[in-house]
Amino acid sequence: MKATFIFGAGTEYNQGIPIISNLAVELMSFEENNAELCTAIRTRLKGMRFRLKSSILQDASNYFKSLFSDTRKPYLLIEQLEQDDIKPSKDEEGTVYQKYWRFLYQIAQKIKSAADGLYLDEDLKEVIEEIADIGVIDYKLIEDSHIVPSYSIERTLSKIFETIILGKTDKEIGSPKIEKLKDILLGDKWNVEKMLADYFQGFYQDNDNKKKIYAYLSWLLWFYFRIKQIEVKENDNKFYKVVAKIIENDDFVFTFNYTKLAYLAGIENVIHVHGDLDKYYNYGTRVGAKLPDPKSTPSEEIENLKELIAKLLLFDENLVNLPSLIPPLPFKPILSLESVENYYKFYNHMQSNDSNICIVVGFSYSDVDVHLNMLFRQFNGKMIHINPDPAIPSVIARMKGISIESIMPTFILDIQGQQVGSNDLWIPLKAEDVSEELLKAIMQ
Repeated sequence: MKATFIFGAGTEYNQGIPIISNLAVELMSFEENNAELCTAIRTRLKGMRFRLKSSILQDASNYFKSLFSDTRKPYLLIEQLEQDDIKPSKDEEGTVYQKYWRFLYQIAQKIKSAADGLYLDEDLKEVIEEIADIGVIDYKLIEDSHIVPSYSIERTLSKIFETIILGKTDKEIGSPKIEKLKDILLGDKWNVEKMLADYFQGFYQDNDNKKKIYAYLSWLLWFYFRIKQIEVKENDNKFYKVVAKIIENDDFVFTFNYTKLAYLAGIENVIHVHGDLDKYYNYGTRVGAKLPDPKSTPSEEIENLKELIAKLLLFDENLVNLPSLIPPLPFKPILSLESVENYYKFYNHMQSNDSNICIVVGFSYSDVDVHLNMLFRQFNGKMIHINPDPAIPSVIARMKGISIESIMPTFILDIQGQQVGSNDLWIPLKAEDVSEELLKAIMQ
């Protein structure tokens, strides 16, 4: 039976590569610990003053302003903070968490009162229209853009943001509720993929500052993964080794990861759909260039990258070099001929249904990957989805237009999964728990 293997971020997590939810913290730590390397990057991007940690202060200020932009926002924050799974218990009195909660709750109460007063009532709008002879379209006394928190408020908010972004432990904070508070304040703001997508839009907007920040973040991420690959390559990856044992010459392997860890584990002919760590390209010409493999140790690779920066980080009106990473936009830009070729290989393969079975491991089917989800939807063969997240069966059902009520429990080798429609099977395992026996049973 001809098979297709598709690897998501979950296939490399156990080996030491972070998933997207904690990548921002890892990248911020990398930036702080490699100041010389990051300074060298900034030197090549003249006028760019971006640092991940420094941007927390701006995020805190923007969050404060956002509470004034809509009268519903402070009410919503109050409602969220009053929920039992957020509100501190008596046992949490005096903890860092309780202090954070109290500050946010009191700020929301004050902004609620202030924001109500900032909106024009009907009588005032009528008077304005009569006197100024204009139609009132803004409905406010002041512009949101002019609202600036005081130093003490901004500093306190930035301290809270910094603490939760940097992933302090429950013990340090005083409550496991800190993750829920993080979701309320940040949502997916500190998602590296979202940040890359936001700043990449500078190339469409002809915004040099956004272009430079995207260049900085993408090179920082690329350097991080180059060094991380060296650090973890000797770590055991049971899943990749299992796949290497059973894979046939006519099977296909696609990965959405950047590293060569699958290849290093013995899986050949891996197609990198979203880019890799071996190439960069010129944004103007879309022509790529290959680089040598990373050095043997992280310290050697850091020195190597410092020397390469002058060659790699060209940035002027006609020449912008970027790493071979496709930014996570819903509409993927054409970055280089090779990226188009690799995506076409994936597209053509999934459209042609050239395999009898498609095994997708460690992939979450997020909205930003709608282009990939479309191809999964069009695949007519048997699909196996290996991911421990219990929400995956419902995601698959929505993606393929299958009724959620039709999802049924099923077993394979005493592992309880769920059958989604006639072709899709969800198996709730982490990649490292997948055995050779299970893969052989799936492929029968």
